Amino acid sequence: MANHYTIVQGGAVVTVFGGPQNPVGLPGYTVITSDTDPLWVAWLASQSAASTEATITAAYSNIRTAGLEVTWTTSSLNGTYGTTTADQLNLNSWMLLAGTNDFPGFYYDDDAVRHTITAAQFQALYNAVTTYIANVIDVYQKRLAGTSPPWPTATASINL
Repeated sequence: MANHYTIVQGGAVVTVFGGPQNPVGLPGYTVITSDTDPLWVAWLASQSAASTEATITAAYSNIRTAGLEVTWTTSSLNGTYGTTTADQLNLNSWMLLAGTNDFPGFYYDDDAVRHTITAAQFQALYNAVTTYIANVIDVYQKRLAGTSPPWPTATASINL
């Protein structure tokens, strides 16, 4: 391993230089000459963790954006329904209307297809989508914590 010159603040690596800096003995610089130096190992781990977190967050974002493909066994409501945070807020708003005379009797899927839907069907859709979202969030949190459960399958079947 070539010498790495690092700026150390409070015992943590802040910046790494690939070659010698002049002069070598500048205050605040430490020369690391081994791959096993604790400062170097800690810095590498922090870089790996940041990269892993970014990868997990990107996957989570892509999954939330992709939606949930819902297949209905007894109606023509098949489609991919939104699962973003905005979609979740929209679902919650419509759910408040589902038990009232103000329920509009339709809902749009991710392709902007307008589906005629009863309040009971909407409640089933709401349950499927919000359960899926909760499962995705749960896996996201577990992956950030260091485990790697599989992402939930983005399909649901409703028999209603």
